[in-house]
Amino acid sequence: DGDFTGDDWMTAAAWGDHGEHVVACGGKLLLFDPIGTAGIPELRVIANSPDNCRAVFVKDGRVGVVSGDDTIQFSAVGDCESWTNDPEDLSSAQFLEIGYKDGMNITAVIPLSRDLIIFKNPPADPDKGVIWRLTGNSPDEWAVVEAAHNTGTFSQKSVQVIANDIYYLTPHGLASLSSVAAYGDIKSMWVDRKVASELTRKLRSSCQLWNIPIKQQLWVLTQTNEELIWVYDYGRGIWTQFQFPKIPVYAAGSGRNTHVFIGSHIYNMEDSYTQDELYLEDPSEIKAKLRFGTILRGMQTLIKAAFVSFVSDKQHGGDLTIGGFVMPFYADVLDPYYIYNNSDYIYGNERPILTGNGVLTARRRCLVRDWAITPRIEATGGFALSTMGFEIAEV
Repeated sequence: DGDFTGDDWMTAAAWGDHGEHVVACGGKLLLFDPIGTAGIPELRVIANSPDNCRAVFVKDGRVGVVSGDDTIQFSAVGDCESWTNDPEDLSSAQFLEIGYKDGMNITAVIPLSRDLIIFKNPPADPDKGVIWRLTGNSPDEWAVVEAAHNTGTFSQKSVQVIANDIYYLTPHGLASLSSVAAYGDIKSMWVDRKVASELTRKLRSSCQLWNIPIKQQLWVLTQTNEELIWVYDYGRGIWTQFQFPKIPVYAAGSGRNTHVFIGSHIYNMEDSYTQDELYLEDPSEIKAKLRFGTILRGMQTLIKAAFVSFVSDKQHGGDLTIGGFVMPFYADVLDPYYIYNNSDYIYGNERPILTGNGVLTARRRCLVRDWAITPRIEATGGFALSTMGFEIAEV
């Protein structure tokens, strides 16, 4: 029970001992209590909180909110209801001005290790911003230092923290900040070199970044009217794409589940996900596209054969493309091994195919010659790539 107090993007942070969360959405701060009155969850307004809480976080036993273009306010220690500052009491509510009157707005605040990372940039130029770092555990120890120049992010929606790394979307693509524990320093880097030329053309100010922990994936919604999701596997450093039949508005990982919000409905996405229905739409599978590193050798490369080892549910698989050569590998139509001659099978079609968790290997002879060769895979349904390789002629 309870209503939101504003119409800004909602952020929440864990608080208390019983699963409570503080919630900010542009107005007064809210407290979500999962137990509530008589066991009924409730959402109530924290009356003494600032009037325009745009983001919320927790640091050193205090609730913090962004309450102005330059201002961060903190509650009293251990008390999310107390927001009055007493100059004689360091444990009372506090506030900080970040880059006061610098012509920029705070767009996101993210806890990283023991610090806060604060993004500020001009309203129309996220790539002309400054990233600040708040260190120290109490007001008399706080220090605000610049961590990076000429970079920034669009909003709190375009930032995610994973362990000691912060990933954020910029007009130039996906970047990251890492906490270097040995030196107490911050290291920045770009993680989208493989797709930057295509990704950056699609990014808009409404872009969002979603974390799916069970998959070790970051999903990028480049613009609000886009069915295509860019997916970064931060465990392996590779990119894929998911094409949805309708526009997703949000996705999140919960335990071992992946939830996708489409319209006013929530869907549970499985590895072998096929829609039973999507309200007036025909059933459609999610497609994944993988583009691998370009083969460059300083001379023309001649590929004589290709193979893909994969795990797939029945009726699922994909197509490997190199140059003008396409090799399909679908579990319900392919025998485990191709012969190195045209498209004949090493066994007859009547031979039973491996099912369940068996690893299948599709092989085929080909002739692909070029100065630069970029392998691509487009897959559908429950598909997992085990390995891929090529036989390259000696020149």
